[in-house]
Amino acid sequence: MSCKENLSTDGIQIHKGFKFKLSKDKTADDKDNSSPSVVFNAWDLGGQEVFYPTHQFFLTSNSIYLVIFNLANVGASRIDYWMRLIRNLSGNTTKAPIFLVGTHADDPGVTPEQIDDVLVYMNEHYPKYRFLGLCGISAVSCRTGLGVDALRRQYVVDCRKS
Repeated sequence: MSCKENLSTDGIQIHKGFKFKLSKDKTADDKDNSSPSVVFNAWDLGGQEVFYPTHQFFLTSNSIYLVIFNLANVGASRIDYWMRLIRNLSGNTTKAPIFLVGTHADDPGVTPEQIDDVLVYMNEHYPKYRFLGLCGISAVSCRTGLGVDALRRQYVVDCRKS
């Protein structure tokens, strides 16, 4: 999946109603409805400071967090704000997985060395012993899909087991 234009959130966007069944057996004849249903809601919280007071209403220990940042312009103070807020309002639990995701990995101005430096910086500033839910730090391209499969595997391997 790729994104043709860069969209930013102004305020809060709520995407509701993704309902699916959890099932170990993916056969078509599972008509007994014994698999539990899950409703997936997504909140895309705007990063503008004017919206900061509203963020606390959406952070719980029953969430999966993606803290998204631009690799070309990291904005460490915003990442720090989000990481501390998530840690405090989610109870700093392993049941609330957190993923730090740097985007624009394919940007011509972003070198592999720069990506490595950012990932090292993030690992040093957000150690797992202080942020218990931190599952991984990734670099992706929304345009080409670079790194998205690795991020998906990171969730399956590192976080679903906790």
